[in-house]
Amino acid sequence: MNIHRLIPYVPAKDYYRSSEFYQAMGFTQLFIAQEFSEMKNNHLSFYLQDFYVKTLAENLMFEIKVENLHEFYDHMQTVKEAFPEIKVGEISTNSQGLEFNVWDPCGVLWVVGAANKYAL
Repeated sequence: MNIHRLIPYVPAKDYYRSSEFYQAMGFTQLFIAQEFSEMKNNHLSFYLQDFYVKTLAENLMFEIKVENLHEFYDHMQTVKEAFPEIKVGEISTNSQGLEFNVWDPCGVLWVVGAANKYAL
């Protein structure tokens, strides 16, 4: 069996606010239907949906790897200024390398790691 694509569905408490946040984060929005869209960055994507269950959102997490972690961290600090409801954690080092956490407007956790675990 060859799997060609895996697309998670991400909830949004306020669909329009979340779509603005993810665009500011660096995703392009491709509309599929009213209040349902694909958020895409290069070859990676997820579906943003106008659906919200607090316990689901606050227990959902994704990991993304970025080329330049410090540059992306600085970018997310700027995004936080426009979206004060999000949280951005501090950069830390663990066995996977450098990473920091971002919580979206409804509480979904994104673990952001360096694509190269040896990056300082």
